[in-house]
Amino acid sequence: MKKYTKIDTIFERDLNGTKKLIEGKFRDKTVEFLKDNEWICTEKIDGMNIGIVWDGHAVSYQGRTERAEITTGLLNTLDECFGGSINEELFEQKFGEM
Repeated sequence: MKKYTKIDTIFERDLNGTKKLIEGKFRDKTVEFLKDNEWICTEKIDGMNIGIVWDGHAVSYQGRTERAEITTGLLNTLDECFGGSINEELFEQKFGEM
C-alpha cells in the first residue's frame, strides 16, 4: 500500500488534554496570510485543463496551452453550461465588467 505524506493541519492544537484545534490560531504565517485573500478555484474536466474565461463582456474557453485542441463536442457542452445571454448576465452580476 502506498503511504501518503501527512498533511499538517492549519490551526494549532490545545496541548493540554483533548488536543482540540484552536480555530483562528494559525500554525503558519503563510497560511494565516492566505485566509483573507481572494481564491480562484479550478476543476479538471474530462482529463483536460480547460479555462472558462469571463472578460467582462463574454465567456470564452481556453486550454492549458495555446496548442490545446478542444473538441467540438466539448465546446458544445461548455456552451450549454456556461454560454448564452442568461449566463453572461449571471457572470456580469457576479464578477462585473473587467
